[in-house]
Amino acid sequence: MTCPRCEGLMVGDLSCDLAETQGMWVSTTRCMNCGHVTDPTIEKNRMQTSRPAGVGQTMPERAHTQNIISRQLHRLAHGCEAPYQSGTSSAS
Repeated sequence: MTCPRCEGLMVGDLSCDLAETQGMWVSTTRCMNCGHVTDPTIEKNRMQTSRPAGVGQTMPERAHTQNIISRQLHRLAHGCEAPYQSGTSSAS
């Protein structure tokens, strides 16, 4: 099994469920590279909530998203033309 974040090796692990009053142990999987942990409850909760940009992407996809955001912020901060409006200039 590969990690959804970094495509590293996922291994079986045990985690203590602190929401339980007596501390129940649950079976999880954990990435050996980045430490990403998942279990059926975590996956169910992730599927029920919307995710912001970049969350749940592989490392190359996340880097691409961060690159786009960084370029847009740079353009806005330095008064360059607005993103995705080629051919127009902010200087008149």
